[in-house]
Amino acid sequence: TLQNSSFCDHVLKGNFTKIETDQILLIKPNIIKLIDLKYQNKISNKSTTYIHGIIRSADVLKDINLMPDLLSLCSNYGGFAVYKYQDSLGWIKKYHHFFGRSGIRRALPGYMMKNDLFGRVSFLCSLDRLRYVFTINRKSNSDLLDVNPIEIQKSSCTIENIITLFNDFNNPMFALLEIMTNNNKKFHNKLSKYCTFYEFDIGLNLLITNFIEKLSHNTTHLSPTMLLYDSFPSCVYFTTRYLGICGKINKDYYISLPYRISKKNYHSIVVTSAPFQLKRENSNIFVNDNGDLFIVINPNLSLKKDIHEN
Repeated sequence: TLQNSSFCDHVLKGNFTKIETDQILLIKPNIIKLIDLKYQNKISNKSTTYIHGIIRSADVLKDINLMPDLLSLCSNYGGFAVYKYQDSLGWIKKYHHFFGRSGIRRALPGYMMKNDLFGRVSFLCSLDRLRYVFTINRKSNSDLLDVNPIEIQKSSCTIENIITLFNDFNNPMFALLEIMTNNNKKFHNKLSKYCTFYEFDIGLNLLITNFIEKLSHNTTHLSPTMLLYDSFPSCVYFTTRYLGICGKINKDYYISLPYRISKKNYHSIVVTSAPFQLKRENSNIFVNDNGDLFIVINPNLSLKKDIHEN
């Protein structure tokens, strides 16, 4: 077909050029569109790049000391790539790692990907077992990248969601929503869902399980918190009925999700969310599958509801 895809997989924000203002990336299945933000709330399409394949995951690779930002993505060709944008040439590939198989497979890394907030580590996951950690070092005097891949396997595990935790300038930390299956034949159908915090030690190049907590089977989504609880990162998990805070905290916080009067028995599923700070308090904004928009303020978890009818 000659018509472009209207479905947008990812929306990323970063400074991909050498100008002071940020840009927005619209990631579609086979299109990368760079939108420039100008003054007086004006936007313009800076470039549109078509690729041969389907983009599975994408994220911004930032560095607080170097500009501009880079783009890391995984597609159905079965590899991990890092791109840099240039005004005259467009997107240029700076690094590429091929996993040995192509296609959209459950056991192929790249189905989910998140980068460290300071551009030190990229965490790639497949749906089953396999995951990769890429340590990335950018050199200021050249455009070369020093990338070292580390393969990690965890049997009897299905990954449902991954987020990057806010951990200041300490080791990078990621939170994964995992479904663990029992290897015992008597309890083969018994499933357990956990929220696991992984810390990557940059000095030793080791992935450490820092924290693990068992959650309800109805947990569907994770969202990070921007402020630390007792000098330890945490996240907000969403179920079909309530939400809570997961982390090394002394008290458990829970709050029921609001529902519409006409759909009292309807199980709400959180589709997307984003953290932000409101008056120096942890806050999260999330949207459910019914089109309702909510704002949660932590740690008291007082709920401000803003419902928009579809």
